[in-house]
Amino acid sequence: MNHVNIFETKTDLELMSLYAEFLDAEKNGGFDENTELGKIKAEYEKDFGANTVIMTQIELTHTIADRWLKSCFESENDKIFSFQLSNEFTKKFIKENAVDEGFLQDWYQSSVSETDTPVWTDEHIAEMVGDFYLIPKEVVDKRDKE
Repeated sequence: MNHVNIFETKTDLELMSLYAEFLDAEKNGGFDENTELGKIKAEYEKDFGANTVIMTQIELTHTIADRWLKSCFESENDKIFSFQLSNEFTKKFIKENAVDEGFLQDWYQSSVSETDTPVWTDEHIAEMVGDFYLIPKEVVDKRDKE
């Protein structure tokens, strides 16, 4: 048998219409021969004989499910790609705006009065810069220092 799933050749809009016809056939207890689905069923009778109704249902719903699943994957891939772009942007932003040792030494050592002993040593600052990215709040909040 050289059968072709006719539903795979249909557009999404056509599948929606065919599914609506299928629901009507289910409700009415049979296929209307004057509908598109009724004509497809007549073609399927050549290939499936007594199994025509079940094969029509299987191939219609299988095609719809395949397209739905494909759209889900495409949607998820779009989300993943968007997240990756966002993640790359975030990494770039952090690296471009993180302060270095000189900034921290200035801020935490030089800003104390000359008579106070700095709490932050060069070693503390070097270790912190080696372990963390530090971004001043005014960079993130887009505000001037208060």
